[in-house]
Amino acid sequence: MEITEIDEVKISKAIIETYMKDLLDATETEVAIVGAGPAGLTAG
Repeated sequence: MEITEIDEVKISKAIIETYMKDLLDATETEVAIVGAGPAGLTAG
């Protein structure tokens, strides 16, 4: 099986589309706790 440039483009597009979908889904989060310090633990 020979890997062609077209296959690499399709794979790259699929990876980027999946990442962007996950990123867009994450933007719908109402509350995000960042970090594990005392402020993050008490805010949760």
